[in-house]
Amino acid sequence: MLILTKLKCRFALGDEVFVSAGGNAIQTAPDWINKTTLFPLVVKDKSLIVVEQQKVVAGSGEPEHEPEIDKEPEPEHEPESVKKTAAKRK
Repeated sequence: MLILTKLKCRFALGDEVFVSAGGNAIQTAPDWINKTTLFPLVVKDKSLIVVEQQKVVAGSGEPEHEPEIDKEPEPEHEPESVKKTAAKRK
């Protein structure tokens, strides 16, 4: 997950430890930090803001990949306004 932290926070869960950078830094944090007792407290007082959270495909434990945005095909012909402007310049 992508987080913004105003304060330096130490999250611990079992043997895992993560320390946020603080100072309004945006950084990638492990998803397990939201299971700690500290997480809801720092979110509530706005010391930590979740910028983006990864979606996980149910049952797989793997992050879901967002589909690529379909780009509109480039027009084969120039629009009339471009043709008129080009004709005026000649």
